[in-house]
Amino acid sequence: MRTKYFMLFLLIMAFLAGCGPAPEEIATMTAAAWTSTPKPTSTPLPTPTSTPIPYDLTMMITDIEGVPISGAVVTLAELDEDDGMATQSSDEKGLVSWTNLPGETVSLAVESQGYFPGELSETIERGSNEKTISLERDPFGLLPSEACALGETPLLIEDFQDGKAQNWANITAALEFNAQNGWTIVEDEPGNFVLVASNSGGFATDSYFYEDLEPFGNAVWRINTKIVGKDNDAFLNWRHAWNETGDWRYIIQYGGPALLDLSRLHYEAGHFGVSGSSFGFREEQWYFFEIGTFNDTTEVWVDGDKKNSYTDPQPMEPGTIGLEVHTFEGSNSMYSFDNIVVCGIDAPFETVFINE
Repeated sequence: MRTKYFMLFLLIMAFLAGCGPAPEEIATMTAAAWTSTPKPTSTPLPTPTSTPIPYDLTMMITDIEGVPISGAVVTLAELDEDDGMATQSSDEKGLVSWTNLPGETVSLAVESQGYFPGELSETIERGSNEKTISLERDPFGLLPSEACALGETPLLIEDFQDGKAQNWANITAALEFNAQNGWTIVEDEPGNFVLVASNSGGFATDSYFYEDLEPFGNAVWRINTKIVGKDNDAFLNWRHAWNETGDWRYIIQYGGPALLDLSRLHYEAGHFGVSGSSFGFREEQWYFFEIGTFNDTTEVWVDGDKKNSYTDPQPMEPGTIGLEVHTFEGSNSMYSFDNIVVCGIDAPFETVFINE
């Protein structure tokens, strides 16, 4: 019986041996069981670099009462003028802004017509910064809101309060390069600077560069002038322009023996008077001129009274303005000018002169 069971055991073992792995496989499996499987490694992520918060600045330009000033010219010294952002004009809310400035130091210069210049030097923080500059009113400066009447459009304002005459070639030559041509800017009374033409250079003349200004069509030119001496004349050249053939303009001649005459000059038709006046000027007295052209009619007003009027049957093309003063050797004449304004009009202009 035992033999029978033993034989059955051997048969079972033989069967199991035939179904199991070979000795070599068993050896491999054993080795694998004792060999550690390497764990997969991960590539480390790059450490993020923080971006510094930029320096941003918003400036508000106001008067001393806190009223915003639009059109103020603000220059930031830390920026290159060539990038187009160093100099900006304040908007209708008096604001001007910069973003991503190069550093924490800001140095600003502010100019606005009718106000004394202002400056600001400060250290700002990263992020948004808001600063205010308040400008003091120049009592002799001409505000844009005062330069033209209601409904008119300011085209040019020059009061000489900055000691300069922008775009006047001969005047700039005298002021900046000591050219002896008779032009200078002087203090007529404490704080009030005016343009003067005298015989210091023997002859004084100038005109705005035509290419530097849009020509004036329907417009009025207002200017204050004063005379000392009466042995020479001055000329206010209105709507002055030219081409390769010649020039054209309306000329208001005054002072000296001319009294007050309006003439027409055109290279095709010549130069001739079109309206005279017997108005005489007193020395050392300021006079307020208004010279306007609307469509085909040009008028000259002095201190609120119309002195000349001419309707041109062949209206000349638009042009700019020019001052022309003849003070030859031995002349005792001196002409002063102040508060030059040109305003665009869409109807015949009305005088803004106020008799004080």
